[in-house]
Amino acid sequence: MKPIAYVLQSLLWISIVISPTFITAFAGFIYLKQTQSDSYGLIWGALAVGAIVGIYWAEKVRKNTGLINFYGRLLGTPELNK
Repeated sequence: MKPIAYVLQSLLWISIVISPTFITAFAGFIYLKQTQSDSYGLIWGALAVGAIVGIYWAEKVRKNTGLINFYGRLLGTPELNK
């Protein structure tokens, strides 16, 4: 049972990290398209900032609330069931 729990917690941790990473990369991509620029360094920078924020957030959740409890709270909100 331990390996399954480890894999599950790893996937939950990665999903927390990916969320701000994708958001900042998408914002960088939109900015690039609006300015008609060819500098993809902005997207890489946005990815790096998003990954750092995501790692910080995932570790904070893991140490304080716990990954399983965090997702349990998210999925247990009654507003999502409407």
